[in-house]
Amino acid sequence: MPSPSPTPEPEENLEIEQVFSVSLIVYSKVKKILRGKATLKEEKTMKTKELSFAVNSSNYTDFLWSMLEKHGQDNYEVTTKKHYPFRYTLLKIKGQHVANAIDVNNIADYKEMVMKINESKPAVIKILIDMRDIQKLP
Repeated sequence: MPSPSPTPEPEENLEIEQVFSVSLIVYSKVKKILRGKATLKEEKTMKTKELSFAVNSSNYTDFLWSMLEKHGQDNYEVTTKKHYPFRYTLLKIKGQHVANAIDVNNIADYKEMVMKINESKPAVIKILIDMRDIQKLP
């Protein structure tokens, strides 16, 4: 009598690497000379890196830390109590722009994002992070 074959794992338990385009807004002070007076002006620049990460509903802090590490900002500590907000857009949806991005402020929002990613399976997900939010971490 043949032995029963092992039951395949449900598809939702498989972790699939997802591609994220992570943009970090960085601020720097620039000295400007206007009418003979030197003034400091804050300049905003955006740095974008690509990150491959297997998201699931239980790796929220790992995801936050991975995005910081990718941008060389790994000196900030991220925990479930010390986290930063970000915005995301599923670029698979036509007409979706960063202005229509969805906020992720806590683990409940992150779990909702993971669910939407698993449902729509977009090619790339655009993420926007503001460095000021990271610098506010306690």
